[in-house]
Amino acid sequence: MIVAIDGPAGSGKSSTAKEVAKQLDWLYLDTGAIYRAVALYFIQNNISYSKNKDYSELLENIRVEIKNNTTQKVILNNLDVTKDIRSTKVTRFVSSISTIPEIREYCVAIQKKIAENSNIVIEGRDIGTKVFPNAELKIFLTASVEERAKRRFKELNNDESLTFEQLIEDIKIRDKKDSNRKISPLTIAEDATIIDTSGMDFNQQITKIRKHIEGLISI
Repeated sequence: MIVAIDGPAGSGKSSTAKEVAKQLDWLYLDTGAIYRAVALYFIQNNISYSKNKDYSELLENIRVEIKNNTTQKVILNNLDVTKDIRSTKVTRFVSSISTIPEIREYCVAIQKKIAENSNIVIEGRDIGTKVFPNAELKIFLTASVEERAKRRFKELNNDESLTFEQLIEDIKIRDKKDSNRKISPLTIAEDATIIDTSGMDFNQQITKIRKHIEGLISI
């Protein structure tokens, strides 16, 4: 069974999907981590972004693996980059490279391979609309920009190089990019259940999603 959880940046997708998968003893996949690993490779190797460039040959040098034990680990060319992909620099760059068709194809192929014949909770931005349109359950998590900035600020451990106001602006820019990109824009699947997590505590989010899953399992 595939549970697809989509939503904008900072809506709580990662922490929520991870905990739901843990409680159900299912696989968990943060699809954004795959794109972030590719973005990190670009940054580390000073590769510039261009809409008109063909990156197919470059992708042959990139090997991204996702290891699911008690937590998800992201391996880039045999190195654990789980923490490195969460930097502000990667966050600002990943939206650009995720619009490149060959990079999307590369990342989606990894996602589909991991999900084969599994009970899995997958989170991203186009899981229920493009990657797994036949997922048994589609959830769209959202929250106010301020709420999402608050969560991201906490995730960055109050990094003094980035102010709360800058984070709000970054999220607005990210939302605009994700919603307006030509390839797989952030949209809500017609059959998705929308959950606004503004003002909700973590346990309330988990309980709400688990009820939807358990309702399907009992059918």
